[in-house]
Amino acid sequence: MTRLAALLAAFLATAGAQAQEVRHINPPQLYDASKFYTHVITVPATARTVYIAGQVGVVQSGAIEAKDMAGQIAQAFKNLRVAIEAGGARPEHVVKVTALFVDYKREDLEVFTRELHALFPRDKLPTSTVIGAQKLARDGLLFEIEAIAAVP
Repeated sequence: MTRLAALLAAFLATAGAQAQEVRHINPPQLYDASKFYTHVITVPATARTVYIAGQVGVVQSGAIEAKDMAGQIAQAFKNLRVAIEAGGARPEHVVKVTALFVDYKREDLEVFTRELHALFPRDKLPTSTVIGAQKLARDGLLFEIEAIAAVP
């Protein structure tokens, strides 16, 4: 009986440890999107959730300095990093991003992917949704990115 109890305790400890981890899953039955995002992320109930509002290509004063998509994407990612850290999280804690592009073009995704790879660890890319939008909250804005982080 003690051997059975020890095996059960070991199993429960292993299952408990797995339940406490944020897991990034790319099922082999789905398209290999690992260069761009993770298909599925599971988050333990004990994680602290940080919701980050849409960050856009404005500087601290609120001015839109970059008038092009690439410049606004770069500034929005800088702002996103500040917001992530302000929430007590790190880039590797981000589990979901939603990006909105005004007049989306395929080449915009290349710039987005470069910034994504610069901010997030390649083995912990967040889930991601990209949306083409007709317009954002202010005239002149071309890109917005919001995020959700799960801090273990």
